[in-house]
Amino acid sequence: MIERDVQIDGIRIHLAEAGEGRGLILLHGLSATHANWEHTIPAFADRWRVIAPDLPGHGQSAKPDAPYTIDFYAGVIRSLGRELGVREAVVMGNSLGGQIAIELGLSYPTWTRALVLAAPAGGFASAVRTFGWAIGAATGPRLLRLTLPRAVDLCFHDPSLPSCA
Repeated sequence: MIERDVQIDGIRIHLAEAGEGRGLILLHGLSATHANWEHTIPAFADRWRVIAPDLPGHGQSAKPDAPYTIDFYAGVIRSLGRELGVREAVVMGNSLGGQIAIELGLSYPTWTRALVLAAPAGGFASAVRTFGWAIGAATGPRLLRLTLPRAVDLCFHDPSLPSCA
């Protein structure tokens, strides 16, 4: 496995790479690095060209003054693939990386051969924007009064319980 830096759209991207063959791009989650995949890379390198970048703003990659949106990350990863000569890729993503993988599949369907998603983040924003107002209008504050006490109970520790409970 080698580690190196490449320039993508004016952004320095650090990556780990191993193997030859079809492209397998591994995308880490928020506040992580390519090191999350240190055991995965060798497991696939005998059959795949495995590329595990540090996403912009993470690890040893540059931290550009840019909008850190899913579209931004997907564009950088697609440009990375182009720069490295990856004609099509299987994209494996965890958490934030999974959300980016989904966007790659939607925006670049002929390049993204398949997705492997491990607990992908997000994916609900457009549904909330589309239907959230209707749900709020239909339920109003009554739903909040009914559900909030239980939600608080589930989220916070009851100090009256023994610490071993």
